Amino acid sequence: MKNTLGYSAVTLLMLFPLQGFTQDDGEASLKLSGGMAVAPVYQGASSYSAVPLYDIQAGYDKSAWGDFSLGLIDGARWQLPLSGPFGIALLAGYDAGRDEEVKTLSGRNKRLKGMGDLDGAFEAGIELSYKFDPFHAFVKGMQATKARRYGDEDLGHTAYVDLGVAAVYSLSEALTLSSDLSTTWANSGYQRGYFGVTQRQAQQTSFAAYRPGSGFKQVTLNGALNYQWTPEIAFQAGAGIYTLLGDAAKSPIVEKKVAGVAFLGASYSF
Repeated sequence: MKNTLGYSAVTLLMLFPLQGFTQDDGEASLKLSGGMAVAPVYQGASSYSAVPLYDIQAGYDKSAWGDFSLGLIDGARWQLPLSGPFGIALLAGYDAGRDEEVKTLSGRNKRLKGMGDLDGAFEAGIELSYKFDPFHAFVKGMQATKARRYGDEDLGHTAYVDLGVAAVYSLSEALTLSSDLSTTWANSGYQRGYFGVTQRQAQQTSFAAYRPGSGFKQVTLNGALNYQWTPEIAFQAGAGIYTLLGDAAKSPIVEKKVAGVAFLGASYSF
């Protein structure tokens, strides 16, 4: 499975999870979500493109074993049944990688032509959280389950850690506002995969060779509204901004360190 929009398609649904605004009261749930987003064609690009968003998520809640969910975008999540403000969740997902020719609705963006494709990889991880209404703080770590290669070099097991705080506010009986502020640390393999340029890639492109190290790569601020039209149907809209940091921001493939994202969507719960 390839990421048809280098950065946006997967990350937008992680930043603005369409299924995350409402929770079903029953033990089993199924939610279909779809919409459109506008975002950079890859992280660091100056060009933007519209991209369709879609997701399906099934969940099983309120069991003695905790809450479990499975979705196309967010992957699998098992929230352990802990009492009190502390939370632990086991996670599994998929990093779709990036194509050298990034597909858009209007054609293909070829700025990365010659870099080669970064293949996808399954990931596993854990999230620790602490809730203090209406906020919750979280630390989430994900690591690829296999070693990866890019530009004829070994990346090892790419990994990253998100640290942040999120909040949900009820503006009315039907309208909810959610927001979050987070920063992301990535290991050297992840940084080299998404922001590095190997000697071989430099020979095939106009980019200078560049080898970033591990470190904090970005800060992200998001906000989104959810309107619960009926118990089954909801509409969402959101926007966010991120700025690249450190070695990621200095990459020769980065045209703009600061970028915005926006989306409109709808969901149906069964």
